[in-house]
Amino acid sequence: MALNPVTVVVAGFVLVVLVKTLAFGYVFAKYTNLFARVGLISRPMGIDRWAGFTALLVFSVGFAWLAATGEIPGEGEPMRFPVVLTIVGFGVGLFCVALAVSNLGRYRRLRDGEFVAGVAEPEGGKTVEAPLSGDHCLAWAVRVREHSGMFRRGGPPPIHRDSGGTTLVVQSATERVRVDASEASLDVWPVGGRPSRSDFVAREREGVPERVTAYAADADLGDADRSRIYEEVRVESGDSVTVFGSDADRTAVGGPGTVLADRAGETVRRQLNRRVRAGPAGAALALVCFGVAAFLAGAV
Repeated sequence: MALNPVTVVVAGFVLVVLVKTLAFGYVFAKYTNLFARVGLISRPMGIDRWAGFTALLVFSVGFAWLAATGEIPGEGEPMRFPVVLTIVGFGVGLFCVALAVSNLGRYRRLRDGEFVAGVAEPEGGKTVEAPLSGDHCLAWAVRVREHSGMFRRGGPPPIHRDSGGTTLVVQSATERVRVDASEASLDVWPVGGRPSRSDFVAREREGVPERVTAYAADADLGDADRSRIYEEVRVESGDSVTVFGSDADRTAVGGPGTVLADRAGETVRRQLNRRVRAGPAGAALALVCFGVAAFLAGAV
């Protein structure tokens, strides 16, 4: 089958535009700490790297194709706003698809009953000291945020995360499970901002305790910028938690991959339902917006 010369030229042009777009986007992202800033939203929402990267790649390819085969109106031209709006809608739709795909596995485990929601209690009365505050708890999570680039607007993005704890027991209405919080993944950070329950916050510009300075040195975080913020969330006895894990041995749920969420089971259920339902709506939005953008830009 002979290749159409026009097709070859257009494909080559799209490839050049795509490479330039990706290169410019990468430099811009590094300059603005965009990867860490996106992580403030994507990680708490459960979006994994591969789903996010695939959505970004599809958006880049679609944008490059529009630029190569059509004509995106310039500033002040009549069709500028509708085209830009549909391109933004295309990106939002892809984000919703990535959100749904990333949370699908946890949603299935929730649907299949591979979770326990209840009240956390210490096993044998054992607790651990949280590293920043020194308070005793069952599990802890630390996040350090700081402006590390030239772009310093907005809240500082995270530069360090850590978590730990001891073995705790979660008692639901029908069963009792054990969780090794030292190996579990603690899902405690809200989307984009501060912890929903600020157990401990220290800001470098206001001065930090010696315990926090020692933690930063042990974690090899380097010299602190005045924008640096240390945050700590603790899971304490009596807190409502939801644990995801294998149902092979309900007396010893825990280990790598387990998520310990500082939220009640029904709250987690509603969140996952909304995130998974966003997938079909996002796919429809992306297709419609891309088709409209291609028509308005003259690419079809």
